[in-house]
Parts: sequence; structure tokens; C-alpha cells
Amino acid sequence: MPDVKHTKNKTHGETKVTQVHGKENTAKTPAKKYLIVASAILLLVILFSAFYFGYHSTSTKANKYGFTTFQSNFDTSSNVSIVVNYNSSAFQYEIDCATNIIYNLVSAHIKNSADITFFVINSTNCTYLQNGLGKIVKNYSYASPTTCMSIAQKHPAIFINYSTTNSTVIKPNALYMSGNDGFLKQCGIASTIK
Repeated sequence: MPDVKHTKNKTHGETKVTQVHGKENTAKTPAKKYLIVASAILLLVILFSAFYFGYHSTSTKANKYGFTTFQSNFDTSSNVSIVVNYNSSAFQYEIDCATNIIYNLVSAHIKNSADITFFVINSTNCTYLQNGLGKIVKNYSYASPTTCMSIAQKHPAIFINYSTTNSTVIKPNALYMSGNDGFLKQCGIASTIK
């Protein structure tokens, strides 16, 4: 075995290996350090990408599964509720959206109109038809907003509300859609629900 001499460079802290009786002379250079650091960074990027794309696809499936669960609960329930939160600046858009939803449910034979309870709620009052929409209107029922909400939440429900921020929140037995005039005019849930 050839004799090996180890020397330490005092200025850079590098170890130099030199064969005393041979021709080979190797050393750890800064280029090797950069290669190790670059490899570590590349490994971190790969791990982060795998985590991000795995999480993204899982969260997308969870949202879809949430809507699928809501729609299944909504479709199979004997009664459902449609709740409009009265807002004077966009009430017509809220009512139009609710009407589209109800029309699609009935025309697609998902629900009979008698199985749909329709509520109009403001900050102090609630108006609804006690026996669903399929009955001749003789009398409207009036109650407090709290009472109507407790009735509406006994069955799967869709809540429509005006807001300057567009959003849809889906839970297993409730779908909350809030939005501005354009969002309510579009009423995307009406075509999705059928």
C-alpha cells in the first residue's frame, strides 16, 4: 500500500490527500461542495413538489367529494329547503336564482314541488309556505328568522345570499352561496344541481 500524507490547508480548512510515492493527487474542492449543496436543494424541490401536487389533488378530490355528498343527501331527502336572505339591493337576483334552482329540480323530476320549502328571511322576519311549494297558496306562514333557520336546517338546504364577495361553501347537508349581482345572475348551482 502506498504511503499517504494528510495535510490541512489553514486558510480554507480543506483536507488534501497526496500519495507520496504515486502520481495521483486529489482534493475536496469548492466545486464538490457546490455539487453537494445543489443536490440537496434539488432533493428538497422534488420533495416539496411531490407534497404540493399530492396535497392539491387530494384537496380537489375532497371538494368534489363534499359536493357529491351534498348532492346525494339533497337528492335522496324527502324534503329540502331553499332559503333566500332578503337584501333590497339584489333581492331580484336572489329570487331569480332560487326560481331557477326550483325549476330545474322539478323539471328534472328530482323533487316534487310539495317537497321543497321556500323561505325568505330578513333580519327581523321570515315568510314561507308551511306545506311546500306544491300547494295552492292560501296563507303564508310568518316566523322569526331563528325559527325558519331551525326548520330549514332539518333537511338538506341551499342558502342564497347577496355579498360583495363571491363564495360557495358546501357541507354534507347545506350549500351556502353568496355573491354579487353577476354571481347571482349566473346562479351556477342551478345547472349543477340537476
